[in-house]
Amino acid sequence: NTLSLQGRITKEIIRRYHVDIMVMSCKGLDINSGALDSNEAEAEIKKTMIRQATEVALLVDHSKFDRKAFVQLADFSHINYIITDKSPGA
Repeated sequence: NTLSLQGRITKEIIRRYHVDIMVMSCKGLDINSGALDSNEAEAEIKKTMIRQATEVALLVDHSKFDRKAFVQLADFSHINYIITDKSPGA
């Protein structure tokens, strides 16, 4: 019940635009897999938006560190900034 837009039409609309920076969150952040999420449909929309962005900022609190989730959003090579409340391991 996230009230998010999903599906093919949403992806087509997003592809019409370019953004300087995409700000997103995720369900988990893993050193080997990068940013992960639990909803595949929402993840597809986020992936489309990542492709349309010059830079990507990830907003995560420390509880997301070393946490796995169902689907990969992006590896670290696609993330320019990680904004969090604590450093990993702190």
